[in-house]
Formats: sequence, structure tokens, C-alpha cells
Amino acid sequence: MCLNTLYDLFDKVFAEKSIVARSYIKDRPIDIIEEKNIPCFIKKCISETKEFKIAGAHRKNDWEQGWSGDGVYYSDTDYNNLPYYFYKNTHFRFGRKVFRDNSGFVEYDLLRALQAISFYEFIGTGSSASIFEFGCGTGSNIQFLKKIYPLINFIGSDWVQTATNKLIENQIVSPGNARLVDYFDSNTFPKMDGDYIAFTNASLEQAGDKYQEFMNFLIEDPHCLKGIHIEPVREILDLQNPLNVQSYIYAENRNYLTDFTNFLSSKNLNLISFKDYEIGSKYINGYQVVTWSKSFE
Repeated sequence: MCLNTLYDLFDKVFAEKSIVARSYIKDRPIDIIEEKNIPCFIKKCISETKEFKIAGAHRKNDWEQGWSGDGVYYSDTDYNNLPYYFYKNTHFRFGRKVFRDNSGFVEYDLLRALQAISFYEFIGTGSSASIFEFGCGTGSNIQFLKKIYPLINFIGSDWVQTATNKLIENQIVSPGNARLVDYFDSNTFPKMDGDYIAFTNASLEQAGDKYQEFMNFLIEDPHCLKGIHIEPVREILDLQNPLNVQSYIYAENRNYLTDFTNFLSSKNLNLISFKDYEIGSKYINGYQVVTWSKSFE
């Protein structure tokens, strides 16, 4: 597998859909080395993640501190205002393969490509509805999506004040479009005047097994037209792949989303896609794409 540039990798992972990602992400040389011994790699992952933090409301202070600065990577390059784990990550997954990333940020670029492709398939070239990202941290996803949809109104929310302050400070959204929304507190769920598309990215996972109340709010809110979630939805994983077995157990141990697909299937929704492009970070294949709408047309 000859993968010398980012576009080589995009072509391999996304096939003909790669052209969408190429429109919004710069090509660059990448320095990656394939891990040949997958059983050994899996054992190392299990060993290195014996002590982990379980998702849930009790972690709010961790995120308050993290988004205040320690958990954010700042740079003068294109890789700025990112969750710090993108900087720390040493590997990325693709299918049944794992690569050491010596060049850095390949996982991040794969995620951006996935977002571009998923949104293009979901809403095409635009929408009259706003895009409302819940759990947006300091807004790096919104910064990227604005390049694709410069005419769409973006709203960002997080469950900690430090993150919403950064949204305003860094001029990612207007002050009125920076909201405090806590998955665990229905009193914070937004009262909207206009229509919106709900978006979460590696954020709803932190609600653990308590996501139902928030999702029911989205489903019942007449202004929420559609939803797109890029989250670790482990029921979608192909468990014939040993890497996915380890990923499934890791997500389960951390109390990430449980039974998410069955929950959505029980609702009166148009379930558009449950998709896994088989990409991930060192410890988890955590970027499954789930999309739904309330219209069956």
C-alpha cells in the first residue's frame, strides 16, 4: 500500500468520494509506518488503557478545566484550536490496518474528510436551516464546516462555560449563537425560534448511557429537522475485525453510547444511514456516522 500523501490516503479510504474531501483539505506529504503485528498492537492497547475515565456527568469539571486551555492545542499552522488528543495521538486505524503517524495529525485530516463527505451526502450544497453543534468544545468543527458552508448560520454549544467563552473570544460564532447546553440537564436544552440540523461529533459519547433524554428532546423539538452524529456507535462495527473487537470493549468500558441504533430505530424517524468508514485513532475506531430526519419524503 503506497501512501505518500494525504490525498493518496483519502483515495484509499473514501474511494470515489475522496474528491469531496480534496476540495476543502490541503494535500501534504505524510510519513506513516504500518504496524505489522496486529495481535501485539491490540495487547498494547489493552495494557495501556487499563486505567480510564468513564464517561458521565461526573466529568464536567475535567472538561471545564480542559477547555480553559490545557486540553486545547494552539498553533500558527492549520492545526490550531484543536482538542489536544489530536496532537498526542501516535497512530490511526484504517480497516484491519494500523499505522504509526510520524507526520502528525493524520487522524485529524481523516476526520475532516469524513465530515466533509458526510455533510455533503446529508445536506448537499446547502441548507436554509442552521447547523447546531452540541458539545462543540472550542469550535474547531464549526471552523472547518464554515469553509464548506459559508452561507449557513452556525450555532455552537457545550456543557461548560469555558468552552462557550472560547467560541465568542475566538469569533467562531456570534455571542447569541454560543449556548450552554448540558446533556444531563434538560433545563439547559435550547428553545429555538428557527429550524436547525443537530450535529454531534465525539461529544454525545460523553453522555454515556444517559443520552436518551437529550435525544428525545431533539426528536420532539419541531425546529430540529435532522440529525447527524459522528460518534463511537459500537453496534455498527464489524466484529470479524479483531481491531474492532478491542474497540468495542474499550467503548463499552468507557461507557460510551449504549444501544444507540436500537434507540433511534424505536422512534418514528427516517433513519438515513448507519455508516462505518473504518477509521479511528490508536485505541478506538470511534467515527461511525448516523444520520436521520423527521421527513419520510
